[in-house]
Amino acid sequence: MELDVSALKDGKAREIEVPIAITLMPVESGGDAIGFPVPFVGTVQALRTEDSIVVRLAVKGEVELQCSRCLTAFRQPLQVDFAEEFRGSHGDAVPGELEDDPETGATFVRYQGDKIQVAEVLRQHVLLEVPMKPLCSNTCQGLCPDCGHNRNEGPCRCAAAGGGDERFEVLRQLLNRPENDRL
Repeated sequence: MELDVSALKDGKAREIEVPIAITLMPVESGGDAIGFPVPFVGTVQALRTEDSIVVRLAVKGEVELQCSRCLTAFRQPLQVDFAEEFRGSHGDAVPGELEDDPETGATFVRYQGDKIQVAEVLRQHVLLEVPMKPLCSNTCQGLCPDCGHNRNEGPCRCAAAGGGDERFEVLRQLLNRPENDRL
């Protein structure tokens, strides 16, 4: 999505606010696929400052992830609210690239012409909000390490047969003893 900032650059307005709906393309991050099944919807505000334009996005949407414990796909609502500073390109500066101000150390993004590309900036901020180890629920029990059964769907045959690693059988017997006898 392109945000037209010509009114800000010409001095006709100091601030603009427009509704947005941005559809992001699926990406791969750390070997996991991240999907965006619905557009991110919200508002974008642009404010003219002395030498830049500050863009604030406040959007809501959903991401489609894979649970890191049980490997099932699930959707998670996501709300992103951030501000980014944009400065016009000049000389050999490349639009869309991050730069650091040598005087203040502040980071900003270059843009060219009267339009600012906000979709890529939004995509980057959305990816920062995605959990590193997504879980379908806090109580997810994951997969059985022996047979691979999804424990959220009920006990597997391994558990019913009393299976498991026989090296821990002594510890299981201790847990089955009466509580006053454990000490």
